[in-house]
Amino acid sequence: MATAIGVTRKFIKGGSFLIEQRLPEEIFTPEDMNDQHRLIARTAEEFVENEIVPNLEAIEEKKPGLLRELLQKAAEVGLCANDVPQQYGGLEMDKISSIIVSEKMARDGAWAATLGAQAGIGVLPIAFFGTDEQKENTFPDWQGRSGWARIA
Repeated sequence: MATAIGVTRKFIKGGSFLIEQRLPEEIFTPEDMNDQHRLIARTAEEFVENEIVPNLEAIEEKKPGLLRELLQKAAEVGLCANDVPQQYGGLEMDKISSIIVSEKMARDGAWAATLGAQAGIGVLPIAFFGTDEQKENTFPDWQGRSGWARIA
């Protein structure tokens, strides 16, 4: 009879890392980013610098159509489908990559909320729990359709 030996891992919950002792290898820092993470960070930073920062005043003034236009541009460079499974045309990035994008987008709160609502609240529940019909209407790359930017 074979015996299974399991490794017990301690999971960090909530803000416990603030009050508990942590080993350096348990904490992710920018120095731990790989080349792909750095490329994603650069893409997101450039998007914010080139598209969001010049429009900050117009975003605050709620210029009609601007946020939709910015969402379309974000989708074109791959910033709207981070967590969407590849089978639906998404990028299915690792969580570190998703957090990097979120962190870079957070330069402006209104923009970050808009992108988060579109890419998270609006899309992910359908990807994970939606019917086939909902997925067909939401994910343009699913079943041979193309154009992620169209959903923004």
